[in-house]
Amino acid sequence: FLAGHSLGGVAASEFLVKHPELVGIKVKGIIFLASYPARDISYLPIKSLCIYGSEDGILSPKTIKEKKALFPSSTEYVEILGGNHSQFGSYGLQKGDKEAKISAHEQISIVVKAIKEFLEKYTSQR
Repeated sequence: FLAGHSLGGVAASEFLVKHPELVGIKVKGIIFLASYPARDISYLPIKSLCIYGSEDGILSPKTIKEKKALFPSSTEYVEILGGNHSQFGSYGLQKGDKEAKISAHEQISIVVKAIKEFLEKYTSQR
């Protein structure tokens, strides 16, 4: 599985564009944290999870919805109500982001739970 927050998700998806032969063999899925693919990867037969915050001032939920066509068709979406962009990491409030309406601990707990469930679902398949 590949994963990335913000531009890290873009980089992970670019890796898949450049190495589609690894999809399903070495890479079973991709996880986007407040991110989306910069180019169309909807054609790739890969599991995908996109987690984003309702209060994200860097990458708005509206933008995620507008970019849905770029994601793999299997993508599961998790919106964290009250979550923002900055609380996916621990680096303080990023310029341009909105204030979160939930604590950083609560946001990270939701992220961990969603990723854990996603990985368990697709790593238990042999």
